[in-house]
Amino acid sequence: MHESKNIYDEVAEELRHAPALPDLPLIVITALGRDATQAQLWPEHVLSEIHRITSALHADLASSVPRGEQRILNDAGHGFLHEDRPDAVLQAITDLLHRVDE
Repeated sequence: MHESKNIYDEVAEELRHAPALPDLPLIVITALGRDATQAQLWPEHVLSEIHRITSALHADLASSVPRGEQRILNDAGHGFLHEDRPDAVLQAITDLLHRVDE
C-alpha cells in the first residue's frame, strides 16, 4: 500500500516531465499471464482491459527508442514474472549486454 501511495500524483508527474530516453538498447517484458493477486482484485473483463492497455503502453515505450523491443509473455504474471519465467528475464539481460557491445 505504501509503495503505490504516490504513484499517481508525484511519480506520474515526474514521468510526464522527464526527458526522452537515451538511445540505448531496451527490452520491455510484458507479462500477460494469470496473476493470482490481480485475479483476486478484479473480474476477468477488467483484467482483459488491463492487459490490453498494458501491452499498448509497453509497445509505446519500446518503440520510443531506436533499439527498443517488446517481449510478450503469456505464461507469466505481472507480480511474479521473475519467478514464473526467470529464463526470459535472464535472456533479456543477456541480450541487452550483447547489444551494448555492438
